[in-house]
Amino acid sequence: MTEINKTIEILKKTLITMPEDKDIRMHIASLQLSISNYEEAKDNFEYILKKYPEDIEALSGMGKCSFYLDDLSDTRIFLGKLLKLTDNKHAEANLYMAKAYITLNDIVNAREYYTRAVNQDTNLADDELRSKLYDIKNNSKDSQSTNSESFQNNDQDKIKLFSAGYEDEEDIINEDIYELRETITFSDVGGLDNLKETIKHKIIYPFKNPEVYQAYGKKAGGGILLYGPPGCGKTYIAKATAGECDASFIDIGINDVLDMWLGESEKKLHNIFDVARRKAPSIIFIDEIDALGGSRQASSYSSTKMLVNQLLSEMDGMDSVNDKMLIIGATNSPWFVDSALRRPGRFDRIIFVPPPDTPARIEILQIMTCDMKIARFDFKNIASKTNGFSGADIKALVNTASEDAINEAMKTGNIRELIEKDFLQAIKKIKPSTKEWFSTAKNYATYANQAGIYDEILEYLNKNPKFI
Repeated sequence: MTEINKTIEILKKTLITMPEDKDIRMHIASLQLSISNYEEAKDNFEYILKKYPEDIEALSGMGKCSFYLDDLSDTRIFLGKLLKLTDNKHAEANLYMAKAYITLNDIVNAREYYTRAVNQDTNLADDELRSKLYDIKNNSKDSQSTNSESFQNNDQDKIKLFSAGYEDEEDIINEDIYELRETITFSDVGGLDNLKETIKHKIIYPFKNPEVYQAYGKKAGGGILLYGPPGCGKTYIAKATAGECDASFIDIGINDVLDMWLGESEKKLHNIFDVARRKAPSIIFIDEIDALGGSRQASSYSSTKMLVNQLLSEMDGMDSVNDKMLIIGATNSPWFVDSALRRPGRFDRIIFVPPPDTPARIEILQIMTCDMKIARFDFKNIASKTNGFSGADIKALVNTASEDAINEAMKTGNIRELIEKDFLQAIKKIKPSTKEWFSTAKNYATYANQAGIYDEILEYLNKNPKFI
């Protein structure tokens, strides 16, 4: 046994009694990486990233291990995040990104990363790598390399289009769509107890106890649609769900998918789902799902229809294997989502996310003011006067109350505690933003609710008759 192996074994024994010690685990992972024990090193780096998702050393280690394990997708994901955190100023990460892209025969991106790496650290210059990047004859795809030369004098959009066009086994993927496992859980979400309980039964328990559900012919995964007024925590509850499931969380928006070039949007969407399948158990969160999966009947654009068709295919197509993969969509306008997406097997569970009730508003106020200079008083009176306020409205209320105190402090030079009166004054300036949404939703719930999808809206309005 080598000295390094002996050191690793000693550190492992220490780790048994101190499993959460970051420095010890990082030292073990670094030593394992140095002796090419990439699998175990990667496990340790991943463990660190669960608690410290922006740790530069761990991200670098994960990227290197993934490269040597031929997982180029992970290489780009982790090093891409590292470079984003460091404003691209990490020479070694740039070098490994160049190596990853040259392995994929993407010469354009490989050259960019290699040039950046050498400019930051001249000791990283590699003659062999440079010859592969600039000696066109040595590239396996001569025609593509020649084309890349002709593209260099054109604008960046064309270069990106060329890069995206490689018919490679692992196509180019936006490195920023993948987030490490979420650390927030339901304990970080104020209120919404009924919604949490619903999500536990429909999502979390199947993920954590798949054998029980398999006994009754059910699989973990599927799709749910969260809808409700804006600012009520749909995105936050989705992230907390991922944290509860200990699942990979992929958060995508319109800009991650939509592309001006024909067919590119569908390709991007397919790549995202491929990443999620490789990272299972995983959760894809699609915010503003009505923008990507809007009604095809209401759209006159063929590109919109093609994108919806692609989304339908990814969710339950014949070639799609989505076990242990959950798709969560969120929208303020469920009535604009294509009806085919709402059928069983796709977004078959539709959950209403209402404005927080009184106990939830008290809890949200406590969370939002916990680090502020504030006098001790009961938030119950404030909460009782904010019926219909969304979480975003409550945040605006807290900001307004603090702004008045700041203005006073600037004039008098006296930094005082916030008191109940500050919040009562702020309430007069803030109106619930959800009223307009409920006015629209009420019409759909009353006159376009044959399937009973919007019954929860009517139930909420019946309990709060003075709200509308």
